[in-house]
Amino acid sequence: MHLMDSLFRWLIDQVVSAIDMFGMSILSVLGADLTLFVSIFPIVETTYEIFVVTALTLLGLNMVWGIFKNFFLPIGVESEPPLQLVAKTIIFGFLAFFALDIAQIAIGLANTPYQAIVGITEPALDFVRTHAIMTLILVGGGKGLLVGLILAMVFVVVVGWNYFSATRS
Repeated sequence: MHLMDSLFRWLIDQVVSAIDMFGMSILSVLGADLTLFVSIFPIVETTYEIFVVTALTLLGLNMVWGIFKNFFLPIGVESEPPLQLVAKTIIFGFLAFFALDIAQIAIGLANTPYQAIVGITEPALDFVRTHAIMTLILVGGGKGLLVGLILAMVFVVVVGWNYFSATRS
């Protein structure tokens, strides 16, 4: 039994290492920079331009429809005030027009934590022990499903706390 257990652990370690290597190679190629992504997939730029034009067109049509509805206020049609409607259209038009620049700023802010997460090296996980613990937790130690779910939530918090405390030091 010990031989099978060791063989199973070795096989799982190899599969996890292969998946990790594949995932890291994809992440390192794409990274957190949209210029490389656009150069690999040039249709993204054309699609983005089509989406921006569509968004601005729909915003304009919505504004015209809202202002048109104001003509029928005396007969009981509900409508937004024109100043509020125009202000909303300008704000969302600005956001739609500069969406790529806003996304680049957000990606630039998230790049440092992203690079820190990508650079983490973790010890190999012991899937056999983790599976046994999760099975015991989900069964609830014989106490029922609700107790099992509460124990699973506590287990996830403990594992997360250990992960973040290990990455800080």
